[in-house]
Amino acid sequence: MSDPENRENENNLDEVYEDNFNLDNTGNLKDVNESIIEEGNEGEGDNDNSESNTKENNKEFNDLEENRAEESDEDDDNDDLKKKKKKKVDDDNDDDDEGKKKIFDKAFYDITELKPKQELKQVSDSNFEIVYIFGFESEKLNNLYFLNETNFISAIGNYVYIVNINSLKHKYIPGIKNGGIGAIAVHPNMSYFAIAEKVENNPFIYIYEYPSCQLHRILRNGSVKGYNALCFNNEGTRLASVGSEPDYTLTIWDWKQENVILRSKAFSQDVYRVEFLKENDQILTTSGMGHIKFWNISNTFTGLKLQGNLGKFGIVELSDISTFLHLSDGKVLSSSETGYLLLWEGGLIKCVISRPGGKPCHNGKIFVLLSEEGEVYSSGEDGFIRIWDFENLDNADVSFDLNQNGNKKQVNAYQVQIPMFEIDPLDEINLGKNIRVNNMIKLIGSQNEFLIQDGSGTLFKLDIKTRSMFNVMRFHSKEVVGVVSNPINHTITSLGDDGSIKLYDYINSRIIGSASYSGNGTVLRMLPRTLDPKCNTYVAGYNDGVIKFIKYVQDEEENQNKFVITHISKPHATSISSLEISPDGRYLVSTAVDRTLFLYYINLNEDFVKNMESTINIKNRFEIIQSENFVFSSKTINLIPLGFIELHLNVINMSWSPDNHCCQNLIDDYISFDVSDKKSEKDIKNEKFWEYNNLYDTLSCLSKNKLLIVLENGTIYEITTPQLNEIDNTLTFQLKPEQLNFKEWVLEIAKAKDIKFILNKKEDEKKNESSEDEKNEDNVFDVLDNINEEEKEINNELIKHYESCLQGAKIVGILYLPGGYFLINFVLNDGKGQIRSCHYDSPNQSRIIFTYPKRIVYMSISNSRQYLLFGISDGSVIQYKFDYTDVILTHDHMYHEELDTKVLEYLQSDESTFYVDNFDQIEGKITNKLNERNKEDMNSNNDDNNSNNNDDNNGNNNDDNNGNNNDDNNDTSSNKNSEPSNQDLNELQFTHGHYFKANLHDNKNGNITGIALSYDDSYMISCGSDGAIFVFRNKYEQKLDDEDEKIDMNDNVVIDDIIDKNCYSLQEAKIKNDRDKELANAEIKKNETRSKINELREEFLEILAENDKAENNFKVDRELFKIDINLQESHEMERKKSLVEIEKEFAWINEKEELGLNKIKSKFLDPIKTEKIVITSFNTHQKVSTFRTKKIELIMDASMKNDTYNNLNGEKNENNYNNYNDNNNNNAIIDDNNQSNENESFKRNELENKQNEKKNEQIIDNNHEIKTREVKEVNNVLKNYYY
Repeated sequence: MSDPENRENENNLDEVYEDNFNLDNTGNLKDVNESIIEEGNEGEGDNDNSESNTKENNKEFNDLEENRAEESDEDDDNDDLKKKKKKKVDDDNDDDDEGKKKIFDKAFYDITELKPKQELKQVSDSNFEIVYIFGFESEKLNNLYFLNETNFISAIGNYVYIVNINSLKHKYIPGIKNGGIGAIAVHPNMSYFAIAEKVENNPFIYIYEYPSCQLHRILRNGSVKGYNALCFNNEGTRLASVGSEPDYTLTIWDWKQENVILRSKAFSQDVYRVEFLKENDQILTTSGMGHIKFWNISNTFTGLKLQGNLGKFGIVELSDISTFLHLSDGKVLSSSETGYLLLWEGGLIKCVISRPGGKPCHNGKIFVLLSEEGEVYSSGEDGFIRIWDFENLDNADVSFDLNQNGNKKQVNAYQVQIPMFEIDPLDEINLGKNIRVNNMIKLIGSQNEFLIQDGSGTLFKLDIKTRSMFNVMRFHSKEVVGVVSNPINHTITSLGDDGSIKLYDYINSRIIGSASYSGNGTVLRMLPRTLDPKCNTYVAGYNDGVIKFIKYVQDEEENQNKFVITHISKPHATSISSLEISPDGRYLVSTAVDRTLFLYYINLNEDFVKNMESTINIKNRFEIIQSENFVFSSKTINLIPLGFIELHLNVINMSWSPDNHCCQNLIDDYISFDVSDKKSEKDIKNEKFWEYNNLYDTLSCLSKNKLLIVLENGTIYEITTPQLNEIDNTLTFQLKPEQLNFKEWVLEIAKAKDIKFILNKKEDEKKNESSEDEKNEDNVFDVLDNINEEEKEINNELIKHYESCLQGAKIVGILYLPGGYFLINFVLNDGKGQIRSCHYDSPNQSRIIFTYPKRIVYMSISNSRQYLLFGISDGSVIQYKFDYTDVILTHDHMYHEELDTKVLEYLQSDESTFYVDNFDQIEGKITNKLNERNKEDMNSNNDDNNSNNNDDNNGNNNDDNNGNNNDDNNDTSSNKNSEPSNQDLNELQFTHGHYFKANLHDNKNGNITGIALSYDDSYMISCGSDGAIFVFRNKYEQKLDDEDEKIDMNDNVVIDDIIDKNCYSLQEAKIKNDRDKELANAEIKKNETRSKINELREEFLEILAENDKAENNFKVDRELFKIDINLQESHEMERKKSLVEIEKEFAWINEKEELGLNKIKSKFLDPIKTEKIVITSFNTHQKVSTFRTKKIELIMDASMKNDTYNNLNGEKNENNYNNYNDNNNNNAIIDDNNQSNENESFKRNELENKQNEKKNEQIIDNNHEIKTREVKEVNNVLKNYYY
């Protein structure tokens, strides 16, 4: 890496000083009271002192600037005077730099100047304040630090909060941008803390001063999208940061000067932790997913270098390293996923630390390594805290062959000779079952107390000596899957992924009830007042397919309030994805990820109805439920399963019609709803709650309910509930779609018509020409009958531009309203979110309610129907002021409303031509000048609207003006950069069409799962996957007093929870029961047949006994008792015949399987000579192992045969050669001795030679054939052996 990449210029202090700090004329910080929200009056004196210091510092800074300007303006005629002046100026500049540096250390940013620009129609957050944050990111590492003896700091969602550990008072610091908090760190002297962002682009690191919580420094350009880890060095002069994906950049900062010292890519995967060596800040370490890296800042001749050395695991299993601890001499002790501790030296593993016997230090991942007074504390998933001797760990060493006991050690039989150092912990503490320690810090000023972050949902103090534990906070572990607001008091209830349900009093900031159940929670709903008027009962869905009705009751025996299960059922075999109860309380519908939809009927118990009829003469369902004697319980309510249907896709959203399209008059009532005048609380309640608007009368008359569901592909289907007598589920719960009137509801969207766009050639420049020319050109249009290819492309672009914005849009949510109206949540092609109103009977019409530049992931409505609540994909929450005037479809809205009025004009046109001004106006799919005339009209309309708004001083808009405001809000993304004339955004009233926006949840891990308003609309509550529950106060709404608490007594009926995850669902149980019944009936028939046979057998035996007792003259021959003599033989023949037929039937299969088995056996088993056998010693743990070897006899036999044949062939050839030589010698002797018999001897010898030659040739041929055959045999053997 080159020097420019590692080091940035540090000589731009003046530029940073002048550009980065924005102080007002008085020197006061504009944002201290607005951005930092706290409970109580902590740190007020410090804030006043800091403000006065800031004023003095700014005054000095202004004086220095004035002196500097005066000196720079003087002009000397004499060169000597100029030199003297220059020297004087240089001296003064040195003094100025020192003064500037001093002022720079005390300068602070104005946060209001850094916040994103307020959007059009967005109201100021001055009348909204955060009340409390319930929750804690329990799974987040390195997210807990102490600031002093009593206060600790942590991050959750897009907020950082400072909590007093004794009083639990909170001070909140919101994130400046839309996103989340990636990491935090505290300065060694605890006078500063750092907050790092997670945003879509260009994240910052903010340095705040403590305890004033003023923004002191901003570090820029350290990462692309966010940060994962932060750390100050021991002296506090440097800050190390590690970015998140995609860059994972390690940056060393001179944070006081806001300069980068060095930077380098840390790794290619997530980094969890970074830390400087305390004794030497030139050394630091990073660790994370599958790695640990050791860094060194070295000073070379080219400048500072940041060099990293990746740790080598060697033969040790690769592991994520969550934490580590610096030891002496550069050694590092790190955690692992397997529970062992790893001691690193020189980038290699020196040894693996374990307990005696090779046991890991912890059973599971290790998240905590802490050094305190010569001891090392470790903890993790197993809930144990173990204390180790620091010196023993630091000096841990073991030879490659022997450990401290003199024995070879290995992790398992396959990894040999890994150096294992066995050590006993000094002490261990078992914190309890299901506790996962994710963080652990020591209380400042305490010797034995620690603050422990439990991943299971608690934050508690632990005294190491006394083993005492004190709960500081309780919260859901992992995500909060749902939250509901009580319609009669200021309480909320939440369900967590951990299966726990909690009840909160957010006015007093406390948890008043909690219970945990088996499984992981997925969805939570509150029973309507038409089913439980006291609003204490909830229905929760779990990932094991179980539905639980959970009620908050009063227990006299235990003298406390608690949650109990009133009904439990398992309609699905997989995780439940959604639950909805009809507004009349009659039906419950659930869906699961297995693409099934289950329907229940909720009915009153017949015995209870008879009792109510006889005692108080009430028979009507709603009258009984509203009576004082009614208590929701298993004794009064029956949950009747009707059945389920299978869908082709998963359900992502569904909504019940509140009135089955029968209450059109309710909309008229809501349009006239007004709380601007002062009214009594009773009148406000009666007007706000739709239960009081004669809805009970309507619901009591309903015989059917209508449900709309949205599938994951964006299609909408409707379901109409059947009558009970229409359902027959005696054999199976599976229903036909026709039984639920299952059909698709299609939104009719007009497609772009294939018409010709006509170019208007009339131009303003031709107005000055002669009148004759004007008359000729006034009505001249070029009808494009013969257009070229370029014009065709432009024409196609125009057609695409004039397509409806709903073309290609996807439906992701739906919300039913009275009178057949409903709201649909769209995701447009460009990624925008849009809410439209539709009517069941008008699929070709819709009106735009709200449009936002990003996707809307959650939609709900308040109890009063005054506010729409939206959750945005970036973690922000929007509270939109709603009015039913936006919903009603009239004759003026015969088509789908469009963002561009020109598009609507085109879609409504019946003509085959359409007029445009100029083809050059097209840029891609956007026309820049297409609607100039329309813009003029819109500007005139806006002027009219502004005049109307000015005339209406109270902020109450008439119907026409409301419609104009809605049109202005149609496209927030296109108008958010423009400001309304004659109106300050900070002074906007919260009226119809305006909205409040809060950036609350994490943009990556904080998917919004629930938003609710209190019953009086004065509080907004939101929850998300980041584990946070935010409570905001809306000061625009009047806070009402709660009704008297009504909690039913426990009926002592115990309903057991379903703990077994393999428990049968309703359908599985029915199928199993039906099968069991069939088997039982068959067994009954078999038993009846057996009993008849036994009776006949006994009767026959009695006859035989009587025959045996009779006299010989009266005895009957036993052969005569055989009814059919050949019966047994015929049975035997039939049996043999059946066996033969079966053998023939399975002959081919039997042969195939046998051949396959033989092939496998010959391939894998036959070549094996010996299997592997491991013998382990009981005392020394030594192991002896054999090798898995294959047979070599075939190869050796083939090789030996080949050698034998070669030897035989060699001997035969040698004998033939010797015979040939002997014959020649004999011939020579005969010639010498018997010259007289030369002719005869010659003939005889010649004949013998020919015979010998033939024999030799025959032997050679035989040998060649044998050799060839043997070679083939050897090759075949080798081929079979290897293949």
